[in-house]
Amino acid sequence: NAVAVKIVPLNDALAEGPETVTFELAPGDGYLIAGLARATVVIDDDDTRLPKVSLAVVEAKTVEGSASPATLTFTRTGATTGALAVAYSVSGTAASGSDFLPLSGTLTIPVGETSATLSVTNVNDAVSESVETVTLSIASSAAWLADPLANTATVSIVDDDVQIVTVAATDALATERDLSMPG
Repeated sequence: NAVAVKIVPLNDALAEGPETVTFELAPGDGYLIAGLARATVVIDDDDTRLPKVSLAVVEAKTVEGSASPATLTFTRTGATTGALAVAYSVSGTAASGSDFLPLSGTLTIPVGETSATLSVTNVNDAVSESVETVTLSIASSAAWLADPLANTATVSIVDDDVQIVTVAATDALATERDLSMPG
């Protein structure tokens, strides 16, 4: 059985940007929750003139030593008559400068364009490491609104240094012992 729940937005005259409504099922008696127990709906504001900016992963990984970077796309809505500088923050397990080339923290979507691509270029080293991540996040500003469902994107840096494990016996000759006997 299914139950449909309608989320009906109320129109107002306030310029407030996109808003989210999250509907979440709670555990209860007489039923089990299968799969995802939450759904999010974005209410786009019809009173704001600010562009909405979203992030998307194009190439999810880069391998140390390769010339192929991981890439992300910043996409905007609205008029493209002016360039749009989008500030972003960088986090993750990879270190700027030693695992990937430093990023400026701002990407400009040029005049006449609806999107621009940012490359995360790996730095090759001789250190054997686990897969590391670079996460970019955007937040709304006075010039644009961050898409609440696409304001964070993560790419990976895969290590190319082979981990070599060796095993050596410290005593090449083993003698059986009767463990029931002391000493």
